Amino acid sequence: MSFRLVEIPNFFAAFWLGIKTFGLLFIYVWIRATLPRLRYDQLMELGWKRMIPISLIWLLLTSVVLGIREFGLPWS
Repeated sequence: MSFRLVEIPNFFAAFWLGIKTFGLLFIYVWIRATLPRLRYDQLMELGWKRMIPISLIWLLLTSVVLGIREFGLPWS
């Protein structure tokens, strides 16, 4: 009977988890350091003038497509 502290498959699983965690953190830090930081007014402009109109148009387009799929075209 052998008393191992760590079995071989668990060691490789922990090693693989460490590699994936390091890779994710490396990419996160790399992107954060590379991209420019936005000021608060730039973020507000992006949200109010860009994202809200885009989301409302997307909502309208989605409802039209689902309505056409469910009920067909109104003129047919």
